[in-house]
Amino acid sequence: MKEISNYISVGAMAFLKAEWKILAYFVIVVGILLAVLAQTNPHSHWLISVAFVIGAVLSALAGYIGMRSATLANVRTAHAARSSLKKALNVSFGGGAVMGVGVAGMAV
Repeated sequence: MKEISNYISVGAMAFLKAEWKILAYFVIVVGILLAVLAQTNPHSHWLISVAFVIGAVLSALAGYIGMRSATLANVRTAHAARSSLKKALNVSFGGGAVMGVGVAGMAV
């Protein structure tokens, strides 16, 4: 179980790394576009682009935290499922709660 879990974790982190490369280009282009458009609109401000970039970084961080907790909780859930469904559900809900709290904390 630990060996398979390690492979899943490595694959998940490789996926996130590839996704973040594409996301970084998008965030940079849209951030610059928002800053340029803010200069042409008197009712806007360039700090909107900064807020967008900060939000994207925090979203990526929440995704990382969620992916790490999910991959770690999966093997524990599978092990708990060997004995009972109730134990497996408790472990899986605990792992999912980490992501929920992480996203809510980043949003605040």
